[in-house]
Amino acid sequence: MVRGRVEVLLRGDVDGERMEGFLEDLRQEGDQLLGFARLLRLASATALGRLDRPHAYASTMNARQIADQAQASLAEEYGMTVTVSGEGVAVLAEEWVAAGFAGIVREIAHQQAGPKVTVDGAEITVGPVASDGDLRSFVSGDDPESWTAGLAIRVIRALGGSVELDGETLRLRFPEPHSSEAAT
Repeated sequence: MVRGRVEVLLRGDVDGERMEGFLEDLRQEGDQLLGFARLLRLASATALGRLDRPHAYASTMNARQIADQAQASLAEEYGMTVTVSGEGVAVLAEEWVAAGFAGIVREIAHQQAGPKVTVDGAEITVGPVASDGDLRSFVSGDDPESWTAGLAIRVIRALGGSVELDGETLRLRFPEPHSSEAAT
């Protein structure tokens, strides 16, 4: 998509308002690519054991913001209804971790309609999880069908958080920033 927009701009086939739209789209796509590159760097460095301070590479978001972004994304892209409740605190995460969380909720929604997402501080729970669904490989981060969700799970754990299946509830505990870091 980026390449096509750049080619159109280079040909000079765009003027005025349309050019502003193209440039804004390129900026947004560039930001997404940068976020994804940061997430890949964090995940790969952690997997190779070459990252002593993963917290230095993560941004700060509010846990409720992560849940709200998933709700909006799933409603817009898939027409899924997800209920979100509770209050969050500042946690260490990246935009791609938030996108990965939306993938996690989407996988659960495919198995059980209308999942509920509850935010309690730095913990986000999702349920009910279908009892006949097999989420073991998904929670382990090894599900090849949802690589953004799997990568998000690995990064949450690398930052010191946890992801576990507790009966019919999936629990994600996001790491909180050190007190000297800015909170949102």
